[in-house]
Amino acid sequence: MKAKTKGLFKGIIIGFVISTIGIAITANASTGQKSLTATYRDIKIVVGGETIIPTNGYGDIVEPFIVDGTTYLPVRAVAAALGKTVGWDDKTNSVLIDSDIKIPDKGTPPDITS
Repeated sequence: MKAKTKGLFKGIIIGFVISTIGIAITANASTGQKSLTATYRDIKIVVGGETIIPTNGYGDIVEPFIVDGTTYLPVRAVAAALGKTVGWDDKTNSVLIDSDIKIPDKGTPPDITS
């Protein structure tokens, strides 16, 4: 039963992350800048009963936040907690989670936390 719950939880988290990415891509299909008000409430990310400390590709702590009722989590930290790899395709402005597409390493990883 515990394995089923863990698998279900991972599925829910992956679905949430993918949905959030899809909404962000749809909502921000154009380029440019937009002013937002972010609320920080010391949001914790708990995966499999363990609290994770979200960091970006450089190892800096990245705090989750809320904008207009939607909670935004750093995709790299959530994917890593679920055992997934994350990449960035600069040509298509795409976050790649467990993709077979190989992106050349340029020495420092991009910050894809927002």
